[in-house]
Amino acid sequence: MIRPLLTLFLALLVGAASSTHAKPDENRRSIRVAALRYLMLKHATAPGKEREFYSFYVLRDKEYVSDFSSFSPPVVAYDTNRFETNPAAVERKSGKRVKLWAVGEPKIEADHASVPVSWYSDNLAAGWHTVFLKKKAGAWTVESERLDGISKREPNHPAGGNAGSCVLFAFGCQWPGVPQAGR
Repeated sequence: MIRPLLTLFLALLVGAASSTHAKPDENRRSIRVAALRYLMLKHATAPGKEREFYSFYVLRDKEYVSDFSSFSPPVVAYDTNRFETNPAAVERKSGKRVKLWAVGEPKIEADHASVPVSWYSDNLAAGWHTVFLKKKAGAWTVESERLDGISKREPNHPAGGNAGSCVLFAFGCQWPGVPQAGR
């Protein structure tokens, strides 16, 4: 069960990263950073003490790490020698839990943009979102987000909550209180 979910996560990352667009310019960078900051802050401040649970937020794209220098939990670049993902995302040396983040290629139409953002922390803990942004006064700001897919442990599964044999996916959902993008 671990490999299929990790494979799906990696496939989504690769698919989100591949594009016929030119290399990222400052506009695309601003969109990616705004979307990452929005979702990372949302997760870090959600009930459940995520800031204390994860030692690091780990970015696949190291060029964005400097944009999160004062973030909590600390944001670091992914390094295959430092982190492992089987079954949970952890720092090899300490064994402490981390959350992996990736951002895809933005789609831009005039002053609107959308960009895929995904995260992974365990074989049954991953999510895929689309973040919708609008350019206001020269800055990209998040208008809304859509939850495209999520996996989680099912606590009432006959095999038990930690068995890792039940995955729930919800596609096309949105977070409560976040308006659907009008696109």
